[in-house]
Formats: sequence, C-alpha cells, structure tokens
Amino acid sequence: MQLIEFLKSLVGGVMFIFSIHVVNAFLGCASFSWPHIPPSLDVMAWLKLCGQMGLLIVQGTVMASAISFVEELLFRSWLPQEIAADLGYHRGIIISGLAFSFLQRFVFFLELCFAYAIHVCIIHALHFGFKGQLTAFFCSSFPKKCC
Repeated sequence: MQLIEFLKSLVGGVMFIFSIHVVNAFLGCASFSWPHIPPSLDVMAWLKLCGQMGLLIVQGTVMASAISFVEELLFRSWLPQEIAADLGYHRGIIISGLAFSFLQRFVFFLELCFAYAIHVCIIHALHFGFKGQLTAFFCSSFPKKCC
C-alpha cells in the first residue's frame, strides 16, 4: 500500500515539474532543442547520440533526486528536531525554514553546512562509535520510534 502511494506521489511530482517546464517553454523562458544531428545516417552515430542524450537524462535525474533527498532529510527531519530539542517546536520549524531559504540563496552556506555535518558526524562517531552513529542517524531521520 505504501509503495502504491509512493509511486502515485512520484508520478504526480514528475508531472508537476514537467508542466512547469512546458509553461516556461510556451512563455518563451526556455527552449527545447535537440543536439546537432550528423548528416550521415550512420547507425553508430545515432547510437552515440542517443547514448549521450540518455546519459544526460540519467545524470540529471540522479542529481535532482539526490539533492532533493538530502534537502528533505536535513531540513524537514533532522534539523527541526535538533533545534526543537533546545528551543521548542515552533522555533525549530522557523529556524529550519530560514536556514533552508538561506541555503537556496547562498552557495557558500552549503559548504559551511557540509563542514559542520562532517564535524558533527566525526564527534558522534568518536564518542558513540560507528554503530551508535548509524543508530542515532536512522532513529532521528524517521518519525516513528525505531530503536
């Protein structure tokens, strides 16, 4: 049942993003173009062209999925819970939202967050050991009690 709901949400999200790109194309803000097609009808040239296009689509999909997964995990799961533990639920949500919007605007903030995350992981790994680090990560990432 959860898999079906996940697939429905995935298809809905893909259709929504595609519709945004279609509207941008109709408004003239974006244009779809094919790469240069070689004049010869050589089978190997067509296979190479299709392979390059397929690789570009796969790379874009993997990159967008990885970025969105990390953003959701960091800004909707871990960060609000950590801030809420110290400052309360509402402040945790507000500060997490501000951090997310700040991250979208300034790229160097991403580097600072990455460096801080590595620092925190190293400290936890040294204090609790690697098994404790993985348990703490998974338990704080999912809403229901898993430990």
